[in-house]
Amino acid sequence: AYGVVVTDHLPSGLLLSANNPGWSLLNDSTATYTIPGPVQPGQEVVLDIYLLLYYGLSNATLTNVAEVASATDANGVTINDIDSTPANGVPGEDDTDDQPVVLLEHDPTGWIYCEKTGRIITGGTITVIGPNGIPNDEVVILSDGSTGYYEFFAVGSAGTYTIQYNHPNGYPLSVDCPPGGVFNPPAGGGAITLGSIAQNGYLTDTACTSNPYYFQFDLQLGDPPILANNIPLQCSFIGSIVCEDTNNNDQVDAGDQRLAGATVNLYDCADLNNPIATTLTDANGRYGFDGLVPGNYIVGYQLPAGTRFVSNGAMNTNGYSDCINLNWGECDTTKLICLYNCPAVSAADHTICFGGQAQLSASVPYGQGNFGWIPPNDLDNPGIANPVAGPPVTTVYMVTYSDGLGCLSSDDATVNVRNTTPYLTYTPFSTQSVECDQPVPFDAPAFADSCDNNLSVVLDSTVQAPGCGMTIQRTWTATNAQGNSTSFTQTVNVTDNTPPVLAASHPLFGTILHGDTLYADCLDIPVLDSLGFSVFDFCCTPVVNFEENITAGNCTTDGYVQSRYCGWTATDCCGNTDSLYFTIIVSDTTGPQLSGVPPDVTVTCGNVPPVATNVTATDACSGTTPVVFDQMTWGDTTSGCYLIMRTWTATDSCGNVSTETQNILVEDFEPPVLLNVPANTTADCDSVPVPNVTATDNCDGTVPVSMSENVVADTNGCIRQIDRTFTAVDACGNVAFATQTILLQNNDGPDINIVNPMFAGNQHGDTIYLQCDQVSVLSANDVTATADCCGAPQIEFHEYVANGDCLTDGFSARMICGWTATDCCGNVDSLFLHIFVVDNTPPVLVNVPADMMYPCAGTLPMPPVVTATDNCDDNATVVFSEITVFVNGQPQTTRTWTATDHCGNSVSQSQLITYTQEEAPLILNVPADITVPTTADVPAPSANVSATDDCDPAPSLTVEDVPTGSGCCYFITRTWTATDNLGLSSTASQIITVEDSQPPVISGVAPDTLAQCEYIEMAFSPISVTDNCTANPTVQFAQDTVFQNCFFEITRTWTATDECGNMATETRVITVADTTPPTTYAFHSLFGEIHHGDVLFADCSQLTALDSFGFATTDNCGGEVVRTFEENIFPGNCTVDGYVERRHCGWTVTDACGNTDSLFFTVFISDYEPPVLTGVPPDATVGCGAVPPNNAMVTATDNCSSGLLVQMEEDTISYTCPGTYILQRKWMATDSCGNATMATQTITVLDQTPPSTFATHPFFG
Repeated sequence: AYGVVVTDHLPSGLLLSANNPGWSLLNDSTATYTIPGPVQPGQEVVLDIYLLLYYGLSNATLTNVAEVASATDANGVTINDIDSTPANGVPGEDDTDDQPVVLLEHDPTGWIYCEKTGRIITGGTITVIGPNGIPNDEVVILSDGSTGYYEFFAVGSAGTYTIQYNHPNGYPLSVDCPPGGVFNPPAGGGAITLGSIAQNGYLTDTACTSNPYYFQFDLQLGDPPILANNIPLQCSFIGSIVCEDTNNNDQVDAGDQRLAGATVNLYDCADLNNPIATTLTDANGRYGFDGLVPGNYIVGYQLPAGTRFVSNGAMNTNGYSDCINLNWGECDTTKLICLYNCPAVSAADHTICFGGQAQLSASVPYGQGNFGWIPPNDLDNPGIANPVAGPPVTTVYMVTYSDGLGCLSSDDATVNVRNTTPYLTYTPFSTQSVECDQPVPFDAPAFADSCDNNLSVVLDSTVQAPGCGMTIQRTWTATNAQGNSTSFTQTVNVTDNTPPVLAASHPLFGTILHGDTLYADCLDIPVLDSLGFSVFDFCCTPVVNFEENITAGNCTTDGYVQSRYCGWTATDCCGNTDSLYFTIIVSDTTGPQLSGVPPDVTVTCGNVPPVATNVTATDACSGTTPVVFDQMTWGDTTSGCYLIMRTWTATDSCGNVSTETQNILVEDFEPPVLLNVPANTTADCDSVPVPNVTATDNCDGTVPVSMSENVVADTNGCIRQIDRTFTAVDACGNVAFATQTILLQNNDGPDINIVNPMFAGNQHGDTIYLQCDQVSVLSANDVTATADCCGAPQIEFHEYVANGDCLTDGFSARMICGWTATDCCGNVDSLFLHIFVVDNTPPVLVNVPADMMYPCAGTLPMPPVVTATDNCDDNATVVFSEITVFVNGQPQTTRTWTATDHCGNSVSQSQLITYTQEEAPLILNVPADITVPTTADVPAPSANVSATDDCDPAPSLTVEDVPTGSGCCYFITRTWTATDNLGLSSTASQIITVEDSQPPVISGVAPDTLAQCEYIEMAFSPISVTDNCTANPTVQFAQDTVFQNCFFEITRTWTATDECGNMATETRVITVADTTPPTTYAFHSLFGEIHHGDVLFADCSQLTALDSFGFATTDNCGGEVVRTFEENIFPGNCTVDGYVERRHCGWTVTDACGNTDSLFFTVFISDYEPPVLTGVPPDATVGCGAVPPNNAMVTATDNCSSGLLVQMEEDTISYTCPGTYILQRKWMATDSCGNATMATQTITVLDQTPPSTFATHPFFG
């Protein structure tokens, strides 16, 4: 390239130096340079350019860009300007290039700050006067100080430059830190830093010695920049901390929690309504009002609800400090604000019985103060925390707690006075009805009261007897000490709803029931009056009435002779009735008596006797009765052998029937006579004559004739003679016989019939075609034959066979088959068929293999031996062929077998062999795994990798890189995949690891320190971790504590790990002292948490449980503590002291450094539980003569007292019935504390035995 022109784009604030040979300035921002001579391909040309700083912010980064603008070839033709990505180094293209220009700090820079606190003061400005004496004329002021920072650049002549500072609030310069004289920086050196830097609005170091400063500078050309020329001012400051009294001791301690984000106000002492400044505390609870001008100030803080200021703090109860007078440079750090959380008073509710007392209890979790209760009514001392209350009605008391310093809280405690009423603990029946024959029930109720164990129970009983039955009403009333009562009423109704019971009986009928219908004969009428009866009633003697009605009947219309309806009615004294009525039907059930009936006889036909005429009948109830005659005949009266039955019947007026019979048997002993018997004769077998023989009989008339035949044959079975016998039998079994002989002649032959189904329907001389496998062995059994005068004819089979050629003749054999039949008389018949044997069926192949899959790389097995069977040819030929083709690139082999028989019938079958690839392609020459330091060192995929396959000569081969991880420590999985034409694939991989070995760098870990145990610095100073490759290394923190007597060390360790596992560790050690005593906690399942000085109350039954106190100790520094337990027991008197026993006990704990804490409390043990009675007998209900004796051994046991005395008393509650009353036996016991108990046995005495009543009667006894 020729005439290559380079253009430089000058950054704003930089000028082209005169010391730049070859460069020319086109305008204020562009310079050009033409490269002499041609630039050869691949040649590198380096150009230098020098720029002068005119204007720019300190530490600013500017970019200087240069670009190839134009060029021509050797012929002067302009080469197109094709820009590419900068600095890509591709030959044949021109590029742009850029270089950073970093500007150093300028002439004097610095911060304006408060000399005591280091706070940066804003709002003021600087003025710079150069050598010409004109303010701000020979300088460029980049920052005028109004933000607290100033910076300027001298552009005028060399000489002295003076800085002046002015603030509208009049901040004076520091007196303690005076400025230096004229500062003349040494020429040719680096930048000069005079003081410290600022962070977060404050100078990092405020010491005068760390911040020398000047107001005059002798600046010459080439002088280095002057940095951190910080100007100190006099200003005032008010600040301290805001904390919370964490341990609630009403004092400001070093360990109290500091409050972050708390709002603090600053007021002018003359105006507390409008704050002049407001600030929030920082993370360490610090607040500050900095940069103040002289004046009178008050710090104010709004108390949250439920808090006050600690008593040794700087704030009054209204939330203000005292007035602070400040002059220039003065600081006040005494206005510490610490909040005390006011404790909340709590009091519990109580429930008492009427006349009882409860000890109220008010407490606060911490602090000291006074308690007061209102209303003071029924309190023994309303000005203490635990007064005793005994109100007669439910009362709500309010307790108020005040510590006198601003904390005030209250709570309510309700004393519920139970106004009780007795209640039923057992409720018997209220109303019950019983029959007079049942015992009168008595079931007493049981009462109880929640507050009164000595209820008064009174029973009132009344009896009303209105006439039939009676009503008993019992009322029990239980009354407690308050006069409240409860009643229960029980009513028993004694009734008679049961009627009397009647019973009746009779010798003829047995027991008779109401509604029965009884039956008797008219002969039994004299004894019907002998009925017996009885009556029974539980409550009184009934009145009995008897009734009887007799009605005459008619046997014909009514079915009876007489009907009697009779019975009794019984009525008791309550009007309950019972009836027993029944009906007796009197009837005639005996038939009349017949006389004069003749006996049975046997006679011959024609000698039957006449009917008897002297038969008569008489009846026991009806007298003479008419007789009816009837005659029936069994058999044919014309046959001479039959039966005659003659019957006489008599029926009385009630329909009773009597019958007698005479049987007459008529018999015949003379045989019949045969007529038309044929004479002996000669006839052919097929024309034997049919006879017509008849018979007659003396009694029967015409008699049927039967015939039997006997066939006579010669030695050959030929029938030669028939003998016939004729027989006639009359109805009475008499028999007559006659015979005839017929000589036979036989000249006709037999008949042949085919029974073989293959030839069914064929006739003599037919032609038939059969397949060779249809030809069966024929015999004489394939036909049957019949003859006229013989049995089965003799059959013979005949066969003639001639072979043929099926290819030329159309058949393989020709057969003439026939049968001849000869009967026993020598007569003959014949049947012959013409049969052609043909073959149209192909052979059947045997052992043809199935289709198969075979590996591509293997050798095909030899074909199996395939044979053929044929229905006609035992030597069918088998021909084998094989062919291989490719389908979709895959080889297939077809093997074919063809069988042909001697008649040319053929068949073919094939086996298809498909080749399979079981092995995937094999990949060769895959490189081994490697490790490289950087990504640039990762090699390209190897060109030596290849693949082979059994079936595919050229399988496809691909390669893919998959990175895992990122940054400077990751690995690449390079995978080659080979695939053959059957779709089988295999892979092989190489792992390329990119690894970084440089560990991270940890900074910002605070130095080791010494602290008190309770002031352990829990917050960690922020640290930073950097790494050459990993943007965010992982940081793990560990803390270990080692105790050494009264001191221990906390070792905090930070471990940073980058992505490649490189590790760096930094450690900080905090040595901690222990001056704080342990904290003691106690608790018990009966009382909950126990505090030092608590007064607790327990029952005597809980003495065993009192040993199960839970105790725990915590120490601010951990470690072991020594615990010492003390207990003093003082016996008491229930009557005098109100308790059984008083215990004062507690623990003293000491930690390893001798710091101690104590927790002591007092337990008053009382007895409110009454004794328990045992051996009290149960309630009972007995008869008036069975009251149990008063000898029960009742004893009493108590949880606190022993040897208790049991007292017994007995009361009787009487009723109007002298034999019925209630006996109550009561046992009572009282323990040493006045707790009493009572148990009662109620014995109900009843007179349930009725009087014995006896009655007699002359009729009944």
